[in-house]
Parts: sequence; structure tokens; C-alpha cells
Amino acid sequence: MSTTIDAKDLRKLADKIHKAVAERPDRVADIMRKHGGIIEQKAAPLTPVDMGFLRRANNSRIREYRGTITLTLENRMVYAPYQHYKVLNHTQPNARDHFISLPFYAELPAMCDDIINTDIEAFQ
Repeated sequence: MSTTIDAKDLRKLADKIHKAVAERPDRVADIMRKHGGIIEQKAAPLTPVDMGFLRRANNSRIREYRGTITLTLENRMVYAPYQHYKVLNHTQPNARDHFISLPFYAELPAMCDDIINTDIEAFQ
């Protein structure tokens, strides 16, 4: 059995692969940005309320450097690590310690699925 491949088909395939690879960093950054916002929304009700500063200081940001895309979730308040890691009995009904990591780990599978699905779509 032999297979005949038309050079035009190879060129089309190569162009499609090149385009998908070139667009991938932007697609991945957009997906990570979207899920970072979702994590911020889910973290807000879990964040202990002092004067409101801690809750408003939750933030996500994307950094792209040399082909690496990083999603950072943080709380800018200096006392946030104490509130995040220390098991406290918060007076607010929804407040929790680990108020950033809980929604992050819950959202991680959906973020990975979105990245995988857009990669699959790009190569179809």
C-alpha cells in the first residue's frame, strides 16, 4: 500500500501549525487572565473583612517572559499571609483561611481544560 501526499497539502498543514503555535501564547494568556478574574471573584467572599482593605487587595496578573506565561494571584496587604495561612476563627460566615489558594485549586482543572481545548481547536 502506498500513500501519495500532495505538496500543497503539506504547505497548508505547515501554515496551520505555524499559525497555531504563533497564536498560542496570546490564547493561553487570555485564558489565564479570564480564570484569574474568576479566582478573584471566588476569593472575595472567602477573604476576611477587616475594614475592607484585605478583600479589595486580592489581585491577579499575567506576566509573559521568554515564552513563559505566569498567572500570579496575590493579596497586596502586608498582613495577608497571616490571615491566609493562620487558622483563625473568623466572625464572617464565609471567611476562610487559605482564601486565595482554595479558589485557585478549584479553578485549576477548568483553566487547564480550556487551554487544552483551545489547542485542539487550533489544530483542527
